[in-house]
Amino acid sequence: MLGWLFKRRRAKRVVPEWAKFLPLERFERLESLVGDEVARLGGDAVEVTSGTVRIKLPGDEKPLTMGLQNLAQHLAATDDDAWPTLIERHFTLVTSGQETQRTWEEVAGDYERAAEMLRLRLFPIAYTEEGRGLDMVWRVDLPGVASVVVIDFPQLTQTLTRKWLEKWNKSADQVLERAKRNTLASGAMQVERVPLDEEEQLVIRVLLGEDHYLATHALDLPSYPGLIGTHGSMVMVPNRHAVMVFPIEHIDVVKVIPSMIGMGIKLYTDGPGSISDQMYWRDAAGEFHRLDTKIVEGEGGQPTLDITPPERFVTLLNQLAPPASA
Repeated sequence: MLGWLFKRRRAKRVVPEWAKFLPLERFERLESLVGDEVARLGGDAVEVTSGTVRIKLPGDEKPLTMGLQNLAQHLAATDDDAWPTLIERHFTLVTSGQETQRTWEEVAGDYERAAEMLRLRLFPIAYTEEGRGLDMVWRVDLPGVASVVVIDFPQLTQTLTRKWLEKWNKSADQVLERAKRNTLASGAMQVERVPLDEEEQLVIRVLLGEDHYLATHALDLPSYPGLIGTHGSMVMVPNRHAVMVFPIEHIDVVKVIPSMIGMGIKLYTDGPGSISDQMYWRDAAGEFHRLDTKIVEGEGGQPTLDITPPERFVTLLNQLAPPASA
């Protein structure tokens, strides 16, 4: 039903990148059920971008923007029979945002009241580039990742638009920093140790939790004892519920990188709230540098990890010594 909406072609279809964890048959079922739900609500799908649908509902002046990736990730782990109910619940939650927006308008006139509701949440950079019609307040703290100011409501979040900066007489930096402080004030996240060897000489630290803003704590690693090494740390933010860290002390970091990337890619693929499948080096000064990573076809057609590190990171590796016990 929504085949035209997702730019269906006459040639054999390929599952788009945002839903690659679904086989084609299940992806097309998702399309069909989403189309049925839009029709049930009496709405029209007015625009589609990568993993996003904008829906014009009766009585609403502006289209409602809805992301589909998190929904698709949730459905991928669920029996097909439960899909219609889950999709209906998802739409009900998102469409309730119209009433929530009216509540926000009442609060937002007082900056101090409104500011308490602001949070900083990490999204893929594509979130800012897909024509969502929102003039968002955001910046880049990690290459390829957008740090976006959102309004935190009990049942959902909404993106803050820049019109409020003028009304509050605040700069974007002021609001971004306030949102960041609010987010980090929730307290430290749980840190799990994931050993990669029997002697536990190589251990990845993983911040885990149900908090939708957990990934933002990647911007506050010095607050966690033992997460910053002498030469910085390797970091991944695969989804909203996980941050992976390995402190750098010696050359054995090269043994960790492939395993850590493999774990991160799986967490990114599984979601929910996928952010990035890339690895970062957080240097000793606190700046993040991306190690461009992709899966390529190797010998015999087997998938192979291809990593292109920045020159500064290569220079660091050439200077690192082996561990003292080596």
